[in-house]
Amino acid sequence: MEQTILTHFRIPGTFVQAEQYGSGLIHDTWLCEFKNGDGRRKYILQRMNASVFKRPEQVMENIQVVTTHIMDKFRAHGLRDPEHHT
Repeated sequence: MEQTILTHFRIPGTFVQAEQYGSGLIHDTWLCEFKNGDGRRKYILQRMNASVFKRPEQVMENIQVVTTHIMDKFRAHGLRDPEHHT
């Protein structure tokens, strides 16, 4: 994975490493690690297969709609930090 792709994401901390994760049939997946303060956090990033998903912007819009819906449900049930859970 090219490290420059990470500049397109607002991931807090300093990049430590990335390694291929799993063996998906459709997308390429990486486990990325970032150092932030005294701790480290791991994130999963995927490259969407444009041969399978011809309009990736619509897929991302759908993800945003579903995520917003889930966060609204969490808020309605009193969860203080719905972003953390979605």
